[in-house]
Amino acid sequence: GLEKTCLAREEPPTLCSCLNAVKKHGSLTAFQLVVLREMVAILKPFVTASNHFQADFETIGNVIPAYIGLRNNLTLTIKNRNGIEVVNPASQLASIVKKTKDFVQALRESLERRFSPVLCDVNYVLGTIFDPRFKKGWIKFSGYSEASVMEAVRAEIKMRYQVLRKSMDDQAVHNLVQPVPSANN
Repeated sequence: GLEKTCLAREEPPTLCSCLNAVKKHGSLTAFQLVVLREMVAILKPFVTASNHFQADFETIGNVIPAYIGLRNNLTLTIKNRNGIEVVNPASQLASIVKKTKDFVQALRESLERRFSPVLCDVNYVLGTIFDPRFKKGWIKFSGYSEASVMEAVRAEIKMRYQVLRKSMDDQAVHNLVQPVPSANN
């Protein structure tokens, strides 16, 4: 039967075990299938983000756009100008998720709790701004104003320049000042 078919195709025994489990435990209900489809759709953006982070030549500049993209996908509704809750047009999941909204909400809250600090971390912000793929495009989705982010970036670059310049000046002075040999030598 089914087991011989699996073996003939040389599929892994675990797959055969799963297929045989249907005989033992029965098929999934319609509700379970809907939930399973939603879970697969919910996790797809995480797979995409994980694959991007594992690619060659990826940088710290990817973190903020990935976080914002995941957060937008997990934000199923937003409030419009009148304060009425509407479907979030930036979410690919908003039209798909019906039965697992609580799970999506919990996942979004967990994501925000763990990753929102990157929006305030100067290294991540600089990495994203200096990455030519992203530049300033992500700022409008971050919840911060472009003017305030760019002012903070300017201040950070100026401070780093001053520290580097002082270090270079101190090194130059050190190299110029040589001990004078004494007459006794």
